[in-house]
Amino acid sequence: MVTLDRILDVLESLGIKELIVADTAIDFLGEKQKESFKYSFIADVRSAGFFALGKTQTLQQGVALLVESKYISHLYTSMVEIWFQQMPVVVIVLDTNDDFDYSLLHRCVRQAKDYRDSEDYKELTIADNGPTLLIIHAANSEQVVDISSVKKLLPKDAQIYKPTDKYGAISKYVGFLYGTKNEVYCLIPLSWVKFDLNIFNNRYLDKRFKIILHGEMADIPCELEQWLTSNQIELIDGSIKEGMDEFVNNNRPSVIIIK
Repeated sequence: MVTLDRILDVLESLGIKELIVADTAIDFLGEKQKESFKYSFIADVRSAGFFALGKTQTLQQGVALLVESKYISHLYTSMVEIWFQQMPVVVIVLDTNDDFDYSLLHRCVRQAKDYRDSEDYKELTIADNGPTLLIIHAANSEQVVDISSVKKLLPKDAQIYKPTDKYGAISKYVGFLYGTKNEVYCLIPLSWVKFDLNIFNNRYLDKRFKIILHGEMADIPCELEQWLTSNQIELIDGSIKEGMDEFVNNNRPSVIIIK
């Protein structure tokens, strides 16, 4: 199997010195790889794409961009611009079995190589007039939350909405609520909230708005707590015994944090 180590070794031999690591892709990068490249970590995948473009233009040489497959669609706009500017950015996709149709990206790449079922990585070349797309296998880095254990804490007929993508996750939940009369709870990691903060400033949220954040109450930024309070959204500590009952029966939009 073609590994990230092997791909990065080849890219280094081809003169790639800068590595931009987008979001969750940092979990796949070892200390040795961090030492081999001058790397930059960008938490937002969309920003990482344009950062890679800017780096290439500034350095006047190719850079590599590492991204997990579940967020590859968020690179589309920047890849189109990279293609238009004809910049040699190498996009390495860590495919975690997300069933993404990579042919959708072929219109904005100069060459694409899928190494999920190939070992012929030593013949790797880099396009000098646009993006090069490299796809390799990777294990899923996401921490899985047991939905069944959460359901036991909710009313019997409660439905759980679990977004697969952190960008706009809460906004998508709000849209889902508008399209149903059912009781629906949204389950997301605490770390995802910062990517969709503006949705809390919404006059149309009602008592059906119920967000379950899995994380630690101590990890919630004070700014987030203040933002929720200022928008009349109840923040509840799920670590206390009465927390879930208060959350379920609350007549205001509510957010609870559970481990």
